[in-house]
Amino acid sequence: MVVFPKTARKASKLKTKPVFAFGRRDDLVGKPNSEGGFVVFKLAVNHDSTQRGQLSKRWVWVAKDLSHDAAVQLMNKRLHRKEWLLETEKEG
Repeated sequence: MVVFPKTARKASKLKTKPVFAFGRRDDLVGKPNSEGGFVVFKLAVNHDSTQRGQLSKRWVWVAKDLSHDAAVQLMNKRLHRKEWLLETEKEG
């Protein structure tokens, strides 16, 4: 799975301000949105036990194998605002 870091956004209403981003399965990158395979990722920050006082960051998936519209709806729900438009809203 590939994370698209340019789509990363912070959730503004939550105290911890988690970061969410879109991604897609490796075999579907560059193909039309109608083929699906979208993933919503969250940036997980954990304490790193190998170095004193350091934090490790990695992307963990929240939901995978979503259609484009389902991924946009989930992302908007997690961000607590309407950041992304559905395919039907772009056309009309």
